[in-house]
Amino acid sequence: MRTLIVGLGKSGRGAALLLLSKGEGAVGYDDQISSLQEDREIAELTHQGLSLCAANELGKLSHYDRMVVSPGIPPSHPLIQEAKRNHLPIIGELQLGLEHLQGKVLGVTGSNGKTTVTLLAASILREKKIKAEALGNVGKSLTGYLAHNPSPEISVVELSSFQLELLQGKFFDAACVINITPDHMDRYRDMLSYAQTKLHLQDCVKEDGKFFLPFSLYSEYASFFREEKPIFFDEEKEEKLFLRLKKNSPFNEKTNLLSAFHLLSHVGVSEEEFATGYERFQKPPHRMEFVAEINGVSFYNDSKATNVESVLYAVGAIEKPILLIAGGYDKGLEYHAWQKAFRGKVKEVILIGACREKIAQALREIPVRRKESLQEAVFEAYRLAKRGDAILLSPGCSSYDMFENYEHRGKVFKETVSCLKKEERVHES
Repeated sequence: MRTLIVGLGKSGRGAALLLLSKGEGAVGYDDQISSLQEDREIAELTHQGLSLCAANELGKLSHYDRMVVSPGIPPSHPLIQEAKRNHLPIIGELQLGLEHLQGKVLGVTGSNGKTTVTLLAASILREKKIKAEALGNVGKSLTGYLAHNPSPEISVVELSSFQLELLQGKFFDAACVINITPDHMDRYRDMLSYAQTKLHLQDCVKEDGKFFLPFSLYSEYASFFREEKPIFFDEEKEEKLFLRLKKNSPFNEKTNLLSAFHLLSHVGVSEEEFATGYERFQKPPHRMEFVAEINGVSFYNDSKATNVESVLYAVGAIEKPILLIAGGYDKGLEYHAWQKAFRGKVKEVILIGACREKIAQALREIPVRRKESLQEAVFEAYRLAKRGDAILLSPGCSSYDMFENYEHRGKVFKETVSCLKKEERVHES
């Protein structure tokens, strides 16, 4: 079989690795193919048998048996449109991995919290001595993992809306949707089309599998569900269970915890086992991560917050007066909801990035300052802060205008706080 891989980022490289490991022919295309020629990973893939081609070298799509698309490539891409016209089978990188995956598979999606739920579920399964891996959108591409490893006993797969767009088939023994709030409005025509993409996960659950979601989500999008109802949990009625699980967390993560619990209950995890595993779980970085305290001012890194709702969550979770650092690449979101929520909570907002003017226009009643870099924003926030305040990086935007990704943004924030702490020590001495 001859496969054309479109997009040679992490997902596309994983797809190439998996196909080459199976002895299949693979050709790689990327809009930035010329700049990838010197990339070490790409050079190694070509050494293993991957062919690279530019747009003018593709030839007829009839030369290929199928197209594997990376999630970052939008459906409007000319190559995808041409493949559709030529009736060339198109699948996503995630589907390629799922087709080769054995063992039980759990699926997790949502606008916020899906990485935490995925990592938590895999961690609790490992506490039970089950070979489990967190895969997919969580950081390890599914295909890249399978190219070098056998299938886990249980795979917990995080799915973005981009990955769900092309997914066809019933792969999941159980799956959950944590929440749906506005995100990626630069890719979807409206909120309903975005929600429909997320809820497409129900179509990918096996006939004897289970599909979980909060009751609030079910009531909001009832018309999107098939005749057989999903299994929903009522967050208000399960307050007692949540309070028990929450005892070791300073933040309100009700939906995350209940989603993970119900998902794992399908594979035999008891309430006691879940509570014990949660106590030992280390939350991933860049998600409401406490960084340091300098002269009574607390610093929190929430760089993973790339949409409006996640910032509202972060602001609501911190009880101290907040100086918020926000801004970045605009995903077509609206920020007016921040104004009401920030009153009495956020003292000032320091804005960076391409979206800063749009956010400033939405926050007419909140004091706003603009800075050219994240480093400048951190120093400005600290200059304005008083003892007992919190400085929160929670951008509400993507990072790609200034950084490689949200991890890079969070790392720069933490490094800047570290430099600030060293400077304060010098001044004190």
